[in-house]
Amino acid sequence: MPFFSVIIPNYNHGEYLAARIDSVLQQTSQDFELIIIDDASTDNSRDIIEKYRSDKKVSKIIYQDKNSGSPFVQWRKGIESSTGNWIWIAESDDLADVSFLESIQKKITGSPETTLIYCDSYLMRKDNTEKYSAIKNRFLKSEKWSKDYCKDGYEEIDECLKLFCSVNNASSAVMKKEKLLPILDELVTYRLHGDWLAYIKLMTMGSVVYLAQPLCTVRNHEAGLINRNQNIILSKTEHFRILLSLKKMNSSVDKKGLIRFFSAHYLSFGILKDGLFTSLRIKLKYLTLNFPLAIQVLWQILLIKITRRKVKPIF
Repeated sequence: MPFFSVIIPNYNHGEYLAARIDSVLQQTSQDFELIIIDDASTDNSRDIIEKYRSDKKVSKIIYQDKNSGSPFVQWRKGIESSTGNWIWIAESDDLADVSFLESIQKKITGSPETTLIYCDSYLMRKDNTEKYSAIKNRFLKSEKWSKDYCKDGYEEIDECLKLFCSVNNASSAVMKKEKLLPILDELVTYRLHGDWLAYIKLMTMGSVVYLAQPLCTVRNHEAGLINRNQNIILSKTEHFRILLSLKKMNSSVDKKGLIRFFSAHYLSFGILKDGLFTSLRIKLKYLTLNFPLAIQVLWQILLIKITRRKVKPIF
């Protein structure tokens, strides 16, 4: 049984796919299996994938006949097909340092209660490249991500994960399989922000370890999965569901403060900005998901508009 199961979920990233696969196969720690899943790509992805079929590290290649519309469906398919104890979702357009798995494995060995471990990463934008640690430290006005740490999961949630998805992205993280399996059914109901939910759930079941060394490079793409109005509605709906999950947690998190923060940064909408129809649909989604919470959120949004309070962007 391999220590790691590396899952590369791909959709139309043929341009980056070979480099991504090579960055996995060249890892200094070879205690892994590689599972490649293609979500009905229409580019040359299949041709590239087939070149690796004979590699001994590739345990499975899965082609979807129809696009799932959600990366988390691919996550589940890969996780359920895996044999390793630790899962690395290596997104198909990202890159990893050759020492990524070796560095992660050393940290895991010394932290038996860990359910999630992640490292710093480079964020490659169109016009510049910056470390995630610099971006997050700037936002929280701290040096939290400047050095390695191990923390209780609830403490990490209360400190930062309740405010934003502080785990850079899936490519920078390795997750404990036995703790992931029970949350997969809920995870696949998300299309945009399921990774944030997964990290929250995992941290309620153990500790988190962070490596300050930037061992991944993440590409930032502006193009979305779906059109703008649908994206807005779906994004806000999923953020509302994450707020609901946080509110239900048995922890010391300031629930009222959290509602104010989410209302300002993730859930606010307006007729002038989003249009009447989109605004009504968002409001209805909130009310349908949880009426009492929706009333609190809608009140906070109204207060923001009445007071004309300016909301500082998170990043």
